[in-house]
Amino acid sequence: MDGKLFLGTARFLRNSGFGEAAYRSAVSRAYYACFLEARQVAFDNCSEEALRKAGIKNVRRIGHEPLQRYLKNSSCRNTQQLGENLAGLHGNRQDADYNMTGSLSSDDSQDAIDEAQAFLEAFSRVDPAKIGNAMADHIKLTHA
Repeated sequence: MDGKLFLGTARFLRNSGFGEAAYRSAVSRAYYACFLEARQVAFDNCSEEALRKAGIKNVRRIGHEPLQRYLKNSSCRNTQQLGENLAGLHGNRQDADYNMTGSLSSDDSQDAIDEAQAFLEAFSRVDPAKIGNAMADHIKLTHA
C-alpha cells in the first residue's frame, strides 16, 4: 500500500464533523503518510551491506527515531531538513495520540495536513539515492 494515501484519510477525518477525536486522528494519519513514504524510500535505496550490518531485514524494522536520525545526519542539507520536518510531524502525532490535557482543533489538524503535504512535496524532489545514502552512511558510522 502507498503510505501517502493516509494523507487523504487525514483530510477525510478532519472534515468528518466528528470533532476532536477525528482531528487527533487526522494529525496521526498525516504523520504516517510521511513516515511510511520516507521509510520505504530509505529501505529501498539503502545498500544491502548497510541493511545487513544494522540487522534490518524488512522495512518494518526501521523505527521512527532512527529514520529521523538517518535523515538529519545526512550530508545533504535538503535531506537534513526533511529529517527535522519529519521529527516535528512525529512530535505533533505523539501529542495528538497521547497528550489529552490540551485540546486539538480543526485548525490544528489542518496545519498538520498542510505540513505533511509540504513534506511529501519536498521529499519527492530529493533524489531517492540521497535518502538511501543518508541511511547507509549513518549505519556505517554507528555499526562499525
